[in-house]
Amino acid sequence: EVDIRNICDVAVVILVPECGDTIQTLKAGIMEIADVFVVNKSDREGALELVAGLTQMLKLSGDTESPLFMTSIKNPVTVENLFQEIRRFAERHRSDIESKKSHRNLDTIHELLSQWIEEEIGGWIEKNVKITKNPYQWLMQFRNKHPHGSVLGT
Repeated sequence: EVDIRNICDVAVVILVPECGDTIQTLKAGIMEIADVFVVNKSDREGALELVAGLTQMLKLSGDTESPLFMTSIKNPVTVENLFQEIRRFAERHRSDIESKKSHRNLDTIHELLSQWIEEEIGGWIEKNVKITKNPYQWLMQFRNKHPHGSVLGT
């Protein structure tokens, strides 16, 4: 659940009044995911209680930055206000977002390199290098025989 923060720029958690024991769900770990909280279908019974519970949870957790919105399709202005706040939030946290993007790019590079090593070098090793009990001898064989072995140094 928490990994979503590494994938998206702004994490919006949307809850509805009739989603059951929402506060228990929030205690289970979803609180740290959200940058912005939304109580959708705010025209329905239980919406104000949900907002009160969320407000209390945010206060107790020391979160003073995460905005909390009530939206309803019956009042389109509430939805537009939400979108504006998401944009403002992204602007205020641009450097954090750019840092996350850089980390995502590095993670992607590491993943691609790992796949390449597994596919390219792993298969080559199985065909061309005699596996010995001594890993240092094996590494020397690899360095001497594989076209990319020199990247491991001497």
